[in-house]
Amino acid sequence: MTPPETDILLRGVYAFVALWLIARLILYRGRVVLDPVEPYPVGWDMTDVLLVTVLYLILTQTCNLALGTLVAQGKLTKLMGMKLAIACQASVNMATVFYIFQVVFNTRQHSAEALGLSRRHFLLNCGRGVSGYVMYVPIIMMSAALMVHIFTSPWMKELLANELVRKVTQAAGIKAEPQAPVVMLSESRSLPFIVMLSFFAAVVAPIAEEVFFRGFLQQAIRRHCGESATIVLTALAFAGVHMNLRYFLPLFVLGILLSYLYSRTGTLVAPIVVHAIHNGTMVALILRKSAAG
Repeated sequence: MTPPETDILLRGVYAFVALWLIARLILYRGRVVLDPVEPYPVGWDMTDVLLVTVLYLILTQTCNLALGTLVAQGKLTKLMGMKLAIACQASVNMATVFYIFQVVFNTRQHSAEALGLSRRHFLLNCGRGVSGYVMYVPIIMMSAALMVHIFTSPWMKELLANELVRKVTQAAGIKAEPQAPVVMLSESRSLPFIVMLSFFAAVVAPIAEEVFFRGFLQQAIRRHCGESATIVLTALAFAGVHMNLRYFLPLFVLGILLSYLYSRTGTLVAPIVVHAIHNGTMVALILRKSAAG
């Protein structure tokens, strides 16, 4: 897609979202804050969350280690290794979701509603997701700009260049550079691969991550903490699991919105809509920048 066509598409999306937001503000008389929803009583706890997290980390690290070894031995090109890593990540995400279903539905004997999988007020919650994200975009943009300022500052560059800091971050798997999918999207010229990666980013990842972080983790934390602490802790976990210093603050800010919407709607509909819009917007901006370059 050429830059002019991309600009037209993005402007059309922005115009639609703006009109949608104006219509909702008129319809609900500017009311933004949602009424609290009574928490669904759940039987799983942080032990179950820990088991799911360990399973996820084992599968992810096994895939990364195997692919890294094959690339190092020259049996796979670096590009092919990155493509297979994304395919493995999608498979691991779905396997994690199915294991969560096993814990919630079979072990703990809960219904889908306990995990936030409810169609209650579906269209209304879709609208809440769109409106919430549009109103939250300036905060996300400011947090992203702040991180850019920090990571381009001399003291941060000097800190990241420190040998001890570099070894610690590498050992922990924490990165400061753009994530692999971002690099691949900006460099790839294969349309099928771009479509596959975009589908993973805008559909698979939002659903899988919201099931885990909001439906599963947030419900477990809520058993021990108040609403505000639950929202903050869930957002911290959401930002931290991405293991990227550069994007930590914007992801934390986004996580606050996602957790708030789930806490106030009781379903995953609004968080999934927000997550999908955010990832889809990022994909569009990356492709636009790549096409312009």
